Amino acid sequence: MLLAIIAIIVIIAWPRGGSASPGGEPTEAAPTPVPTETASPECDPAKVQIMAVTDKDSYGPGELPKMWLTLENKSAKECIIEAGSDVQVFQITSGDEVYWTSTDCQTDPVPQTTVLQPGKPISTAPIEWNRHRSAPGACDGPSDEAPGGYYWLQVRVGDLVTERGNDAKPSKQFSIS
Repeated sequence: MLLAIIAIIVIIAWPRGGSASPGGEPTEAAPTPVPTETASPECDPAKVQIMAVTDKDSYGPGELPKMWLTLENKSAKECIIEAGSDVQVFQITSGDEVYWTSTDCQTDPVPQTTVLQPGKPISTAPIEWNRHRSAPGACDGPSDEAPGGYYWLQVRVGDLVTERGNDAKPSKQFSIS
């Protein structure tokens, strides 16, 4: 009986997956699934603030706007959200006219599950707008440079979208000359 208990303990505790390196550490291990009762819940979209951000409010001739988005969990508990480049969209408009959309030129979008801690905003890496119009599959038209004026940056992550005049999910206005 005692041998059976020891055998069960050895089977349960024995490392699985991968081979041992000369130092005895596994070089490759199978991922350990996280039990559902301890996994973070999906974020409630009503409790996630999304913001469009630019590095400046006004750009002179030849200056290229840099932009990114920020997400902040406004709830009291951590949560997870799908926030990879496969569900991100940056769009620049002036009036009702769309000038540029990030997905027109995007290659190899990457899915990513992100943990949002309460009250700790996270931001994407900045991307640069070349001040040219875009269309699906065409992002660098040399004769399609956007004229000077006021523009809006709107961002989307899945179903979360910034809106003009909405303090909870603000779009960003900027100008170019």
